[in-house]
Amino acid sequence: MSVYMEPLISGLLLTGLVIYAIIATVNVNQRRKSKSPEYATIVFEGVADAEGLTSAFEYIRSVRNDGASIDEDRMRALLGDVEALGFIDLPAGVTRDPSHVESDKWDFGSWIDALNSAEQNYRSIEMRDRAGELTFYQLAWPSGGVQAIEQLIRAFGGRIVINDAV
Repeated sequence: MSVYMEPLISGLLLTGLVIYAIIATVNVNQRRKSKSPEYATIVFEGVADAEGLTSAFEYIRSVRNDGASIDEDRMRALLGDVEALGFIDLPAGVTRDPSHVESDKWDFGSWIDALNSAEQNYRSIEMRDRAGELTFYQLAWPSGGVQAIEQLIRAFGGRIVINDAV
């Protein structure tokens, strides 16, 4: 084989690989476009108040799916004692001292803000005794507010078993 043939063959192989990669990418994108939206599911157990969780979720779903914002006072009325549910309840305008942050507790107002900013279309909640499934469509990745809706479950004593959201 001549010295001139090796670069030519290498160039042809590289060009073939690039063309193959382009075709594969186009095929994947076409499959994604034709695929119906898949809902993410959070499976949980151990909920202490299934009726309270369902009521709070239905309120969030109806308000957020209509494009409106969750009313903090209405949410307080639905939840009752927010501190008993594991939230930190700071007065308006007061911020937490970063040196005393408890990583597993949300400030109630910040949680409401996170739910209002969440990029999710809520579908349903199904309860069976103290366990259930919450389904939603993610409008943004990688999370789009998944932690905020998980906190709703935890506030009612639930433990997340599976979360297949991205």
